[in-house]
Amino acid sequence: MTLPTGILFNEPRAKPLNTTGGIQPGCYYQFYLTGTTTQANVYTDGLLSSVASQTPGTGQTTAAGDGRLVPIYLNPATVYRVQLYSSVGTLLEDTDPYVVSPTPGQLLGTSNADNANTGNVGEYIQSVVNSGSAVALATGTVANVTSISLSAGDWDVSGIVAFLPAGTTTITQLSSSIGTTSATIGSPELGNSQFIYASFAPGANSITQTMPIHRISVASTTVVYLCAKATFATSTMTAYGGIYARRTR
Repeated sequence: MTLPTGILFNEPRAKPLNTTGGIQPGCYYQFYLTGTTTQANVYTDGLLSSVASQTPGTGQTTAAGDGRLVPIYLNPATVYRVQLYSSVGTLLEDTDPYVVSPTPGQLLGTSNADNANTGNVGEYIQSVVNSGSAVALATGTVANVTSISLSAGDWDVSGIVAFLPAGTTTITQLSSSIGTTSATIGSPELGNSQFIYASFAPGANSITQTMPIHRISVASTTVVYLCAKATFATSTMTAYGGIYARRTR
């Protein structure tokens, strides 16, 4: 399927018609914030610098004698409720929500502290294990710190692992990874982070590794793992951290 690239033309000067197709001189629009009767600004210029009057009968949202209105510009960051009234104040239409189409080449973001719906671009998934629930490691053995399930799509995934040794533990190597295979350290280009040391004891202090954002594209629901591996001696080692994913398409 070939997606269209053209933008549908809309008449700049609206001309609301009645049920028989006749013009409606003196009819007027009122613009509100969605779900309310709180008036929302509309504008007479594309820079959104001149607020249009919405006074019924005389304002710039009232149709002239030929039934047409002046060009009205909406703020793409606002979700509107739009009502159309006859010249004598009878409510003819009530559209809520009225969502403004974004400018070509732009995608409108949310102005709310909410989450994208499941399956939509921007969907966010994470799993975090804190230090109080850290996973015990065996030297030289890969362990799953946590995991997430990603549905089919294109995802940007990143992670962080913190290694927490006991006070006397000595360390020679730390590795962490994101991947679709359980308990496996992948290659660096697939989200591997690795430190190699001359044996030393850092005390009971966390050492953190981060895995930069990389693409994981899956055709069906797939589990993605946050893995950790440590080579150590003398005492114990645990790992904790988080894995984070954002749907890009």
